Amino acid sequence: MPRPKNGIQYLIQALPEIRRRFPNIRYAAIGTGRFENHLHELAYALGVEDIIDFLGMVLNEWISPYIARADVIVFPSSTEATSLACTEVMAKGKSAVASAIDGYPEMITDGEEGFLVKLFDREDSKL
Repeated sequence: MPRPKNGIQYLIQALPEIRRRFPNIRYAAIGTGRFENHLHELAYALGVEDIIDFLGMVLNEWISPYIARADVIVFPSSTEATSLACTEVMAKGKSAVASAIDGYPEMITDGEEGFLVKLFDREDSKL
């Protein structure tokens, strides 16, 4: 299985449980990359392809409406020094769920601005 640094595969793997807890969940996946086909296959294999909107590349100037409609913005990155995108969405008053690695714990007070999720038995992005 590929391990792209953005960690979208971890979020897709969590979607069956998230859907169980929040039946009306929708996930908008923004961006493209070399593992895109794998992510589609993973979503299908887990039975969550019906709740994911794979939007592809979205220009920065068109991102705001997606942020405005979102209840939560997720940053499941497996390597991140400091996320400008996370800072921007929090500045817009949105809650963030992020990996508990590197810069995110310095940006997010767990339970206040958002939540930190431990993806690994480490706290840095060194693989």
